[in-house]
Parts: sequence; C-alpha cells; structure tokens
Amino acid sequence: MISANNIINKLCDNGYKAYLTGGAVRDLFVGKIPNDEDITTNATPEEIEKLFFNSKISTVGKQFLVTIVDHIEVATYRSDKNCNVIGKDYTKTFKCETIEEDLARRDFTINAMAFCPYTGEVIDLYGGRDDLKVGNIKFVGIAKDRILEDPCRILRACRMAAIVSGHINSEDIDTMKKNKHLVISTVKPERIRLEILKAMKTSYPGIFFYYLRKIELLDFIFPTLNKTILCEGGKYHGESVYAHSIIVGNVMRPSRKTADQISLTRLAGFLHDVGKPYAYKENNGESFICHEKIGTKLVEKELRVLKFSKIEIEYIIKLIKLHMYSLTIKVLKKL
Repeated sequence: MISANNIINKLCDNGYKAYLTGGAVRDLFVGKIPNDEDITTNATPEEIEKLFFNSKISTVGKQFLVTIVDHIEVATYRSDKNCNVIGKDYTKTFKCETIEEDLARRDFTINAMAFCPYTGEVIDLYGGRDDLKVGNIKFVGIAKDRILEDPCRILRACRMAAIVSGHINSEDIDTMKKNKHLVISTVKPERIRLEILKAMKTSYPGIFFYYLRKIELLDFIFPTLNKTILCEGGKYHGESVYAHSIIVGNVMRPSRKTADQISLTRLAGFLHDVGKPYAYKENNGESFICHEKIGTKLVEKELRVLKFSKIEIEYIIKLIKLHMYSLTIKVLKKL
C-alpha cells in the first residue's frame, strides 16, 4: 500500500508542491510516529487522480478539494469558512494558491505547520514549533475570529491541551469563556461527543476537563461531574469527589481493548462517582450508599443528550454500576 512519503515524492517529482500538515507534523517534531498523515498540495483533485491512476481513489470529498489516495487524505490548498454560527452546519471551501494561505485557515499554531519530507522544507509562520516545545495552545491570528469560524474549536483547544500535556494562555481562555454560548447554541451534540472520545485517548485527559471547567462549559456538557466539585470525598478519600474522579480517569490504562473501548473505559472512570452528591443527600449526609446505581441513571441521561450510541452507553453504565465490586471472573464476564 502506498505511503504518505510515496505520495509526496511522486507529487514533487512531477513538479507539484506537497507537504505533511497538522497532527503528523506535530508528532514528527516531538519524536512520535504519526498516526494520521494528511497531505496538502497545490495539485488539483483532477491532477491527483491522473497522477495516481493505479491507486484506489475516492472522490467523496472532491467538492471540499480533498482526494483520498488509498487510505491517505490529500487536500488541495484551500481556505475554509465555517457557517455554523449562523445556525447552519456546513463549511464553504475555496481553492487558494499558496501553502501560506492554506495554513492561515488552521485553528492553532501547533497545527499550522507544514513539512515536506522530499525537500526538507519546514513552514512555520506562527511560531507553532516553539509553542509545541512549551505546550502552549494558541489560536492562529485573532482567537475570536477562529472561534466564530467554528465554535467547536473551543472544545478542540481543551483537547489539544490534553494532547500535548500543555496549557492555554490566559487571553485565549478569556476569549473562549466569553464565547462559550456559541458552543451551547450551535455545536451539535455529535461533535461534542467526538471531542470527548478523542480527548480520552490522550495521556492526561483530565486536562481536557480542567479547561472545560475553567471556561465554564463542564456544567453544560457533564453537569453531574461538575456537581462533584464541592462534594467531599468522605472517610475513604482525602480529596473531593471531583479530584478523585480526575485521578481515576487519568491513571486508567486499559489493556487488551480496542481504541474505542479504551476511550469509553476511561470516560467511565471520570464519571464513575457522579452519583455521590445525590446519594449523600438521600442518606442524610451520612454515606454514599447506592451512589453507583444513582450514577448509572444520571450518566445514561447525559450520554443520550450527547448522542452516544446505545452500545456505548450500555458499556459505560455497566462499568459504573459494577465499580464497587471486586474484579472477580464472575464480574469480568459481565463486561
């Protein structure tokens, strides 16, 4: 099967320019093997199809100037305008002439870098490499403009901070907080769900929740988890229920599971004790008895709102329901 380097080499050999962009460049600069390799080129979809006539070509994304060569996305230089903020969920895509114009449409500086393995050229107009070194998540250009183009970038910023175990500068946090209403009013639950699941695959997804709380969106996305912030942990935990939940979610390293199961298992770790504040109230402030049963009902309701699938919900609430039991063979068979 053809590789990203093969595609770039062939494009460059035939007089075109081609670069790796986005997450692939981020990974390369921190010494990781890229999971996804996206290519950006000045070749048009028609020219790409002609050049790779021996490969499996998908033209599904042709109207967005995207061609899939085998399993790899090859995008023609483009400029996008997301129209979500006016109540519509579509993106207008325009062809542009240079890689610089293409990078200007990107969300964060660490995603606005391009690298050509054929020539060794690196294009970093916004200081993304320096930001990556210190884990700084910063919008390209004016933060408000990037958010208005697509309010889901507010959630994406929180996830990016988790990916690099980094931080978001205070000015951008203020801008995100002032525009949080756009997430509430325009971002579809399906997109929020996807950001959550992607965040669960990072090394420390607790950072994602930290920034959701910082910009006051945690109460919108997971109100029951937000409610645990002021709930004391009781005699078995010195920390608050919220702090305990973040610790559990961060340290969980599920093995022998698919990537999707890992995300769901870790999410269950973050949500496993959300029933405690309610159980504490029902037990007159004396215990958390039955908090796991209460929690399953609360989490099920929240996950339905976020458009998690029936199978995903059943998996998560089963883990929450059983988390007070020892992991015997009998219990494991229920998972």
